[in-house]
Amino acid sequence: MRERAAGMLDNGKGRPGPNGMRLLGRKTVELMTTNHLDPDGVGAGHAAAGLGFGLGVAVNIDPSICNGLGGGEGGSLGEWWWGGAAGTDFWVDPVEEVVCLYFTQLMMAELTTKTELRIAVNAALIDPPSDPHGAAPAARL
Repeated sequence: MRERAAGMLDNGKGRPGPNGMRLLGRKTVELMTTNHLDPDGVGAGHAAAGLGFGLGVAVNIDPSICNGLGGGEGGSLGEWWWGGAAGTDFWVDPVEEVVCLYFTQLMMAELTTKTELRIAVNAALIDPPSDPHGAAPAARL
């Protein structure tokens, strides 16, 4: 499912999808996932500080203050996501090369499992992302 949902946007970076086809152009995905609001995003002091919006997705423009997908779980600069009414969500972290789809059907429910999933995914990242040019990855602190 990754390749047909959020993954098709991630693959728009110029890499073809798993079947060799690119569904969206690199520039289209760049415009969709780049903040088009004020450079400061939604605004300091606002509940969504550090948050910007591309053409169809929310964008993390300041990881130090962005609450992101449910409450400050440590996303990367440039990460993007969107959620649905019944608790469904997805996020793409291009820095960590993570695509996550989260499906629930709970209207107006406070879902702590989103935050727990996010923390678990971040905790599972043990190796640096691969370099598309074959260079050795830099050490991570």
